Amino acid sequence: MHRLLSCLLILIFALVSQGCFVNPEASSREMRLVDVDNAWMGGDLGTVRGLDHSADIYEWGWSGYHEVTLNVDTDAGAAMAVLDFEGDLGALLTKEGPQTFTPVDEFFEDLFDTDAPMVGVLGCSGQSRGSWDYDKHAGEVTIESEPHGKDCYRLRVNVQLPPEDLTPATNLRTELLIFVEEN
Repeated sequence: MHRLLSCLLILIFALVSQGCFVNPEASSREMRLVDVDNAWMGGDLGTVRGLDHSADIYEWGWSGYHEVTLNVDTDAGAAMAVLDFEGDLGALLTKEGPQTFTPVDEFFEDLFDTDAPMVGVLGCSGQSRGSWDYDKHAGEVTIESEPHGKDCYRLRVNVQLPPEDLTPATNLRTELLIFVEEN
């Protein structure tokens, strides 16, 4: 019995150490966001319609989490988009073609896959910054990345936000340059 138990423990250890709980397709390029430049917002965000503006940028991050906040002031009001990137930024930026995320579903599907990139967006709009009458999380986020020189990627983000009361559904587009460094 002792020998059988030892064999089972060795088998379990072998399975775990071979990556059963680690994403084997995770990118080997670990990247850290160091700067965001030339951000733009377009489309509609809640009550602010017809956006086509450069955006003010605020970004921060730590240990696999990056947040980029974009703000725009227009004659029709203010708009803000908070983009959250979590997980393997290298895998997110270097993958070819569009990637679609449904943030709530992605969280539960990838709860145990810490390397899988997740993207979320919060969209707000109102008469002025901080006075938001529309405040919703994205139902769907599609991103597309392309290299833009050394250590730089152009990231296009399309966001579908749900309607709120009398406000129609929102389709927001953003584009920004992300500067990274490899760890």
